[in-house]
Amino acid sequence: MAQELRKFSSSTEIIFLTTSDEFAMDAFAVKATDYLLKPFTQSQFNQAMDRAIAFIRQRSSAKIMLRLVGGGLCIEEISQILYFESHGHILQVHLADGTVLETRKSGQEIKDELDKIASGQFASPNKGYLVNLAAVHIIKADYVEIAGQKLPLGKRKYRMFQEIYFRFMFSSTTI
Repeated sequence: MAQELRKFSSSTEIIFLTTSDEFAMDAFAVKATDYLLKPFTQSQFNQAMDRAIAFIRQRSSAKIMLRLVGGGLCIEEISQILYFESHGHILQVHLADGTVLETRKSGQEIKDELDKIASGQFASPNKGYLVNLAAVHIIKADYVEIAGQKLPLGKRKYRMFQEIYFRFMFSSTTI
């Protein structure tokens, strides 16, 4: 059921309540908020619910303002940002709905801003890219896949990027 739910909503918080630990890998695969084995205490349940509510609040309040190339401003929820791609002095912002925005900020400037509002959620798999770790679907030795896009992963960055990814995932979910 969780897999079907993920097809329709990547932002729904899922808490597994089960008598068996056999579904732990499935819970990890669908990025569940928590995994509680029965019997669990009211305190454990409350902690899982508090965590889910905190994630929902964080997603709904975390926004970044972008000054667009050609004029104008855009305020975007960081949960909708899949990745940033640098093209010289232009930074392309790839959004979940397929929109691509352009801003003149440097990759480091945008990373610094994002670290203030969503610490540890964005990382660089390779020079010129900054990805939303919550949007990463696959990590291979030479690329990271986000929404069907294969972004290059630096030859010597695989292990480090994987560690950053797991640190982020396990800090925001408990399985």
